[in-house]
Amino acid sequence: MAKFYNIEPMWKTVQKYGIHYIALQGGRNIGKSYQVKYKLLSEAYINNTELIYLRREAEDIKTDLCCGYFADVDVKKITEGEYDTIIVYQKKIYWARSGDDGTIEEKKLLGYTHALRLAGHQKSVLYPNVTDIIFEEFIPDGVPYLPHEPLKLQEYCSTIF
Repeated sequence: MAKFYNIEPMWKTVQKYGIHYIALQGGRNIGKSYQVKYKLLSEAYINNTELIYLRREAEDIKTDLCCGYFADVDVKKITEGEYDTIIVYQKKIYWARSGDDGTIEEKKLLGYTHALRLAGHQKSVLYPNVTDIIFEEFIPDGVPYLPHEPLKLQEYCSTIF
């Protein structure tokens, strides 16, 4: 049986020392992404803040892929029943509640989806409520890094925060 990753000890260290960047590495399917996603979504809901789901390429932030990323989150538990799903529409992420017929009855902005390759388009745009960025799959699998990727990431974070 696989042992799932527990981010709580790391999270306490992050808070204690004010760490700005966390890069988690490890085997597949041990819960790294899930734990971080769940923690940051919980924090966003409790604190009424927003986050960004960042991927390297524009193809990676298509609506269906982003919805799939959030599909395993127990939204009802995080929001104490206020919302029951997360939807993505026009590169924005929303907490949402669906009606009996499946239509969205209510939604509230949770954050944004961005591609690092297109980060220059975000310059001069304000994101005052964004407190966290989840940069998924930051180690490319069989594809090259972007030219000057560390600098692009640093500049992107500077733009957002």
